[in-house]
Amino acid sequence: MIGAASLLREHAAEVDADFLSHYGIDVRRVGSAALPWGRFIALVQRLPVHSHTMTALRGESDQLPWSPEMHLAASLLESQQATNYLLGALLQAHGADSNPVPQPQPIPRPGVSKPPGAGRGLASLIERLGGSGRIR
Repeated sequence: MIGAASLLREHAAEVDADFLSHYGIDVRRVGSAALPWGRFIALVQRLPVHSHTMTALRGESDQLPWSPEMHLAASLLESQQATNYLLGALLQAHGADSNPVPQPQPIPRPGVSKPPGAGRGLASLIERLGGSGRIR
């Protein structure tokens, strides 16, 4: 019970927000017949990993981790940008003065230090061999 009380004291805002949004329960009722300490602990342990409370307990910022669908959407957008860039390079190869499409940039993902595929691919190989890494 001491651990639950300290959790409530140290992370009151996060616990309150999560209990209201996930369970519809006001944490001011903790310790009463309506919300005994045992039930409070059981509910805290079952909060989703992306909840404010669990994020705070991990010591992470309040920025929510991306879902697999968000990572997939970012990957699809990056693929489309690369395709557009290559089509622009094709236009340039057939007489255009310059590539009208900017070089694609990776989409930053929360909690990921390197973008997916960093250090791989044709551009990375060209850079390691002393080139500029830009596809011409």
